Amino acid sequence: MLCRRPAVIFVLWLAAVCAASGFPASDNPTRPEFPRIKKDKLGRTWAARQWQANGNEYLSVGRLTPGGVFEEWAAFATSGEILSPDLDIDSESKPWLIWVEYSRGEYSGGEYSRGEYRVRAAGSGVSDSQVINGPFTASALSPSICAGARGEVWAFWTGRDNGRDEIFGSLYRNGVWSGPFKLDADDRRPHIRPSAAIDGKGRPRVVWSAYDGEDYKIYSAAWNGARWLPEEKISAGQASGLVPAVTFLNSVIPVIVWNRVSGGMSELWARVKFGPAWSSEVPLVQDLAGPVRDLTLESSGDRFAATWDSGEGTISRSFSLFDCLIGSNSPTNLKSMAVAAPAARDENQYVAFGDSITYANGDGYVPKLETLLAQRYGTARVWNAGEGGEITAVGLARIDSVIAATSSKYLLLLEGTNDITDTHISADTTAFNLDQMAIRGQSAGMTPLLSTITPRNDSYGNTPFFQNKINDLNTRIRVITTSLSISLVDMYQVFYDYPAGSGGWRSLLLPDGLHPNDIGFTLMAQTWFSSLKSLKKPKPPLSPSLDSHLDASEEFKINAVSWQANPDNAAGFVANYRIYRKIAGQADSMFAFLASVAPATFRYEDANLDIPTKYAYRVTGVSAPGDESDPTATIIETREFIFPPLDLALASR
Repeated sequence: MLCRRPAVIFVLWLAAVCAASGFPASDNPTRPEFPRIKKDKLGRTWAARQWQANGNEYLSVGRLTPGGVFEEWAAFATSGEILSPDLDIDSESKPWLIWVEYSRGEYSGGEYSRGEYRVRAAGSGVSDSQVINGPFTASALSPSICAGARGEVWAFWTGRDNGRDEIFGSLYRNGVWSGPFKLDADDRRPHIRPSAAIDGKGRPRVVWSAYDGEDYKIYSAAWNGARWLPEEKISAGQASGLVPAVTFLNSVIPVIVWNRVSGGMSELWARVKFGPAWSSEVPLVQDLAGPVRDLTLESSGDRFAATWDSGEGTISRSFSLFDCLIGSNSPTNLKSMAVAAPAARDENQYVAFGDSITYANGDGYVPKLETLLAQRYGTARVWNAGEGGEITAVGLARIDSVIAATSSKYLLLLEGTNDITDTHISADTTAFNLDQMAIRGQSAGMTPLLSTITPRNDSYGNTPFFQNKINDLNTRIRVITTSLSISLVDMYQVFYDYPAGSGGWRSLLLPDGLHPNDIGFTLMAQTWFSSLKSLKKPKPPLSPSLDSHLDASEEFKINAVSWQANPDNAAGFVANYRIYRKIAGQADSMFAFLASVAPATFRYEDANLDIPTKYAYRVTGVSAPGDESDPTATIIETREFIFPPLDLALASR
């Protein structure tokens, strides 16, 4: 028995049934009205129906007849938000539901405070839903329910305790849900997108994707009838494993399929387990049009159907047990490029990395930024490494090859918008992925700049749950830039502060309410440019010192100011040094430009000075485009000159 949705043909049939049913569409177009459908052992079709009305959200379960009538079995309502409902049918042909109920928190200052995530389950013989994830309500995603044998029901989801996202579960037995238990062993890295199936003896197996320190890999845990066995690592190699699914062939042989991603390549791979041993990893489908967004499996005998969504739309293909065994571990066209710093990073090359807001059909902010940089620095190349529709887990699998492809010095990171609408991904996991991208850039000798994501004015951006997810992610992005000591480009705030008199931030977006228009892209280019210009300022000279002495006439003083070149400035980057002076004791605003010297000169003598007056100095470095560094620390003259008295008269008695 598989606890996921059926194949594409049935989905198309359901769409026709729904159209004929006369049910009004949900007020919220961000979610389908019938998010889950399932057939029982008698061949009857069950569906979970979700809709909004009068400020509340509703979820019901019932049968769909061939004539298009929805026969409601039970209904549930909440003033919060219902996320990611799942459905399964037990051995008595009765439905079980699971979903995440998000409480919106308190509304203040134009936004909702962080709410709670409650995993609720309801089913046969249960009069009302029950919360099964307490006390771990800080986050809950990807709920899955499996109705097993002997009246047992298993539930699984992604949740969070004190660390990163983990895989939680609960068992319904004898009318009671157990307390939450964990299936993973390490909460320091994200564990996401659990998928589950039950074998012919009612024993569940769960698969998920987790970061192992280098990439996302596939893991699995199984119930042996008495206890959960330790998690197993299913995928290996230098590629990321994402979006896993599991089913059982002939009701006893587990098959795990996942999306293998590296660089710009995407494939489906599989493993089969016979007794205690797993087969080799086998490629099932190569050269996919893009990363897989959703993957489900349905089995019958020794065959199974895989249905997935990617760049080509929704695709369904059938495979046999034989297909999962004929492959080998020989290298395929998937290549993982190691991060290696080129001999020298080019100060005038930049990589813009992100999703469609960066790619923008090859236009967008990138050419505008390149023009600004070229005007300022004489030459510039901004490489557009945006990929439409990309989530950060896929971006993390792609970024190594992008880093290695050019000698760019600067890495412009703006990604996470698609994670917001993916209810399988928490803001914490998105932030983790962005943190790892920035670290990989630093390790390759690049200078990363990390941007907050831009506000959105679509149905997602106007829903409290997604609003809060945006705010949560942007808060975490700001923390990352502090912890890694990298530059924050607060694009969200720049957009949000756009003057109301000029149309406000909404006027910066296309009619889709998500992507910037030409004015928005111009503002983005100017914002990136401002941050880069600040980074490209020379670093201040080091170790300033001051030596005072008298000139040959002993009527005037000479102050010799010295300093050292800053090794953080690239060779030839400083065009000259500037020396500033004031009288000691005056306010810093009284510093005045005194002189400039050539870049190979590290000393300046300030002559013809009044001997009793004390002076203070600062030095800056200036690049060829005219960018000036911060000044050195102030150095103040301290030497006292003592002269013998003049015209000493001797008196005698």
